[in-house]
Amino acid sequence: MPLVRDALVRWEALARDTGRSLFQRVGGLSIGPHHGALLSGVLASARAHDLRHEVLSAREVRARFPSLHPPEDAIGLLEPDAGVLATEACVEALLEDAVAAGATLRTPEAVTGWSAHSGGVVVENPGGVVEADALILAVGPWLAETAAGRRMGLLVERQVVFWYEMSATVAGLPVILWEHPNGSVFYAIPGPGTRIKAALHHEGAIVQPDSVDRVASPQDDARVRPLLEQLLPGAAVPPVGGSVCLYTNTADGHFVVDSLPGQERVFVMSACSGHGFKFAPAIAELMADLVLGERPSFDPVPFRATRFG
Repeated sequence: MPLVRDALVRWEALARDTGRSLFQRVGGLSIGPHHGALLSGVLASARAHDLRHEVLSAREVRARFPSLHPPEDAIGLLEPDAGVLATEACVEALLEDAVAAGATLRTPEAVTGWSAHSGGVVVENPGGVVEADALILAVGPWLAETAAGRRMGLLVERQVVFWYEMSATVAGLPVILWEHPNGSVFYAIPGPGTRIKAALHHEGAIVQPDSVDRVASPQDDARVRPLLEQLLPGAAVPPVGGSVCLYTNTADGHFVVDSLPGQERVFVMSACSGHGFKFAPAIAELMADLVLGERPSFDPVPFRATRFG
């Protein structure tokens, strides 16, 4: 929680510095059985860190958000300070801020290899090599293809998201996480107008990043749409769009932010297990501390690569 709080402060500062709208505070609603991992975890965190929250019965959820129809035996936990990041605008703002701070962006440029020696690192690309004092591997699903990835036992998971056009506006709806009794989690994020984004969180096939099927199929839709229709009646229409993304998962679901074992000049910043984007500016600060040899802003122990043995 301290990490995500710091990230929000940094997102808000970035928005001010770049003049962009990056975060919309629409609230977050977790729904599920009281004993489930989602509700019990969110409630414990809210109480431990004194976060604003309300515990609602299924009837109270329906009264607050008439378009939602949670199961009768479910409860809801509403966090009014939660919200949605505008991802494309966030990436653009981060790149803009990096250039302003002196970074050189070389895109698109493939990396074909790298090596480290006592004096620094060498990164290879089709146009030649780049030499530097240190290297940070923040390559997402492709980390699993490196020696570092194999040591950490990373698995790349195919994830499919869909956008649906609702029969009425979704304005006023919060971000929704819905845990089923079997432990699976469905999410829905309100978009502009009458559009909503929906997906199953995890439960995707394990794949290789360069050969994954990038087409969101009717079979994928058939896993998502009935859940959306159950929670938001009136959504049973074909999606207006779909996209395939990749989760790079660790065994414990946490990040890896550390130097590569045996390589003091090479660092790993990846394996976000499907929930890393919101933490980006805080994780970047932690990595900067590690690379510069300064005292970390946060305890790095939970994110060490060596925790996997």
